[in-house]
Amino acid sequence: MSNGAGQFELFDFSQNNLHLTGTGFEANEKILIPERIFFSQLSPRFDEASTNNKVRVRSFQSFKNVQLYGGQIAPVYEIPREEQPNDDIRFSIDFSIMDALNEDIIRIFSSLDSFDNILGDPELIFSPDYPKLEELSDVYFNRLTDKVRLKQFFEFFKWFDSVLGISSLVEQLVPRKSRFLGTNFVIESHMLERPKFEYLFTDIYLGENDRAGLKGVILLQQFSSILKRY
Repeated sequence: MSNGAGQFELFDFSQNNLHLTGTGFEANEKILIPERIFFSQLSPRFDEASTNNKVRVRSFQSFKNVQLYGGQIAPVYEIPREEQPNDDIRFSIDFSIMDALNEDIIRIFSSLDSFDNILGDPELIFSPDYPKLEELSDVYFNRLTDKVRLKQFFEFFKWFDSVLGISSLVEQLVPRKSRFLGTNFVIESHMLERPKFEYLFTDIYLGENDRAGLKGVILLQQFSSILKRY
């Protein structure tokens, strides 16, 4: 809305400093028409097995539905062993500061095709890290204007968990077969900070690789004991 002097100011929160000011409007009047815009973005959890579809139809009477949605032709009296669901019954409410950071990182990608080569190149099997992933991390963190406030986020988590008592409330609502793990503060890596296992074709456990610090004779030690209950 315009102020009492008929002036209007639009603040740019994108850190581009593209602020807009206007004058000559009617005093204390609504001069902007609101418009709701729906948009979607890529999920930063692209390597996690998750689904929103909890309905599993195992058979259809129409073969066309079988081709579209899978399953078998009805009637089906027994589910094949390879198609039996293996759902994770664990349930927890996790707070992670990396969620907000990952949602901002994923905005620099238009698709996940670049990760196919960054993480899946065959020659990276002998590499101790992901070089291109580190380059993307440098590009992203150079554009940040402030530090990530980890302490403030942890203080909010303690207040949320102590004041609201969300753990005891949720524990009464979850199904009986679910295993509730409580409310947790998770410390994890962001999506551009990924650990890497380096493969070596040499026998590093028998002293042929100097990097493992094993040379010459391998000394083994064995302890044997008897445990009794008194």
